[in-house]
Amino acid sequence: MIPVCDHVGAEVRLRHTWSKLDFVAMAKKTGALGTLIVPGYYLPLRHAHATFGGLSERLEIVDGHMGVSPDPQPELADRSLMTAHNCMLVTLEVQKDYFKIDGLSETLQSCCKDWVRVWSPESSLLKDL
Repeated sequence: MIPVCDHVGAEVRLRHTWSKLDFVAMAKKTGALGTLIVPGYYLPLRHAHATFGGLSERLEIVDGHMGVSPDPQPELADRSLMTAHNCMLVTLEVQKDYFKIDGLSETLQSCCKDWVRVWSPESSLLKDL
């Protein structure tokens, strides 16, 4: 139960969350995973909720008229997949440290090298075939 206001004897209500921290504050406390808050939370949120930033990424002007582009956005999809891939690697790092899993360190190093090989700007894997 939490007080509705700061006054002594104030009415109390049921807390609607399990933590006093908001989502961003919780993410920052996680360490490495918290560094992904911008690409993993703020940028996708611009598209999940109507914002000018999210809309402006889809706008185009054709023959003097503004409209929403029907074209696919592979850069946006790549950015999302890169962030998800990064989140998985950080999660595995946490599992390795917490549970002391034998052999995971070497495997994780290999996975991190693959991440760089795939997502590096110079990567031939991201170029159109």
